[in-house]
Amino acid sequence: MRRIRVFLVLMVTCLLASCAYFDAIQGDPNATPTEDQELNAAIQKARATLDIFTASLAAPLATQLYFSVQVRFSVDDQGGYEDLWLENLTYDGQSFTGALGNDPTYLEGFKLGDEVTAPAEDVIDWMIVEEGRIVGGFVVRVLRDRMSLSERLQFNRQLSNLPIVDPS
Repeated sequence: MRRIRVFLVLMVTCLLASCAYFDAIQGDPNATPTEDQELNAAIQKARATLDIFTASLAAPLATQLYFSVQVRFSVDDQGGYEDLWLENLTYDGQSFTGALGNDPTYLEGFKLGDEVTAPAEDVIDWMIVEEGRIVGGFVVRVLRDRMSLSERLQFNRQLSNLPIVDPS
């Protein structure tokens, strides 16, 4: 039961993060803030620590209840993209395969729950729920910190106030 609750909480989190991101760019995939230094630093940190995530995914501890990666999908030939979460993951050493954890807005032909495969180099964030905390979530933290106080409080309540921490 706890696993299902954590899954639902994280789904809300993923949706909120996705909505906050697209609100920030006003729904235009070509207006994504690639020059956003704070967001780019979070993405680099997620990529630099992806080996921690893949090692945990390959041999999960009993306390690790949920694994998810956020992947950047190209949506047009003009450089537009959409960032979506994948869950129920497998990793073959080069690519992640999993179910879309949020409903695409711009990625045509896909919907929530569809199975997709994406190369590891397209991962921009990752998270593991373990021991009453979320490990990773680098981009999620940046987006959360940009929310208004009331949005952040609601966001934290949706997470059951689980802290989001760096991997140790």
